[in-house]
Amino acid sequence: MIEEEVYVAEVEEGAVWVEKTPTAGCSGCATPCASSLASGLFAKKQFRLRVASNFPLHRGDKVLLGIQDDRLARMSFGIYLLPLFSFFIGAITGERLFSTDLAGVLGGLSGLGLCLAGFKFFKLFERDNCQPVVLRKII
Repeated sequence: MIEEEVYVAEVEEGAVWVEKTPTAGCSGCATPCASSLASGLFAKKQFRLRVASNFPLHRGDKVLLGIQDDRLARMSFGIYLLPLFSFFIGAITGERLFSTDLAGVLGGLSGLGLCLAGFKFFKLFERDNCQPVVLRKII
């Protein structure tokens, strides 16, 4: 389970809005370095997320969120590698069938398009399958 400490920003019926301010990548020391400068330039200022919760929480409470790491790994694999494999399989198939580079490019784009359409049509990687949950309130 991947866990993260966040603060409750808003409380709704059956859900809470949580916020997290990103920290530097290493945060190991107070010395300015390339890592802390880069994370400061490209980091979002605040992360806000709605999470279902039945805990009695109030604004400003510190809570521990958790997300199943096996689900996250499977979704990451599917979202990143399946389109890549589809592109390569389509490109190889197009090039083998028609023996031209253009057919390979068009086959690759067709494979990628079919894969993305399959994601949309079959709803394989919906956000509901990988939602974080409030594990506990931190005192």
